[in-house]
Amino acid sequence: MPRDNSLKKILLIGSGPIVIGQGCEFDYSGVQACKALREEGYQVDYKEELGDERLPATAEITLYRVAQEALTNVRKHADTRQASVELWRRKEEAYLEIKDFGQGFDSSMAGAGGEAGERVGLAGMRERVGMLDGELQIHSKLGVGTSIRAKIPLALPAEET
Repeated sequence: MPRDNSLKKILLIGSGPIVIGQGCEFDYSGVQACKALREEGYQVDYKEELGDERLPATAEITLYRVAQEALTNVRKHADTRQASVELWRRKEEAYLEIKDFGQGFDSSMAGAGGEAGERVGLAGMRERVGMLDGELQIHSKLGVGTSIRAKIPLALPAEET
């Protein structure tokens, strides 16, 4: 499937499982994930600067899953209908940033317990990114919103084929 560079904004439609096609290509699956919430009225600005070369499959699927979880958190917790997703490559690193313009939270509590099932998504994102020797930063300010940024090195150990 050729890359569609004309895409600037995506309205999200409902969430749910998505079959990842074309070797977990983020462009395809990421767009499908965003479309999954359209009926609920979400608007997500999407920007991608990856160039023509594909990311390693492990990086693609990790970034996809981080974006999926972050957008799920926007839907469940942010109290906003607006967010942005940016994906880019710089030298030997790939970056993903998801921002919402919602209610925010006390980021010093990110990863702190809470009730059963709370904050599992943030811990899962950290674990996925960490498995690739990457970094995950979470910044949030009450009343302003939240930003989640993942940085993954692209010089990954040889992948199984």
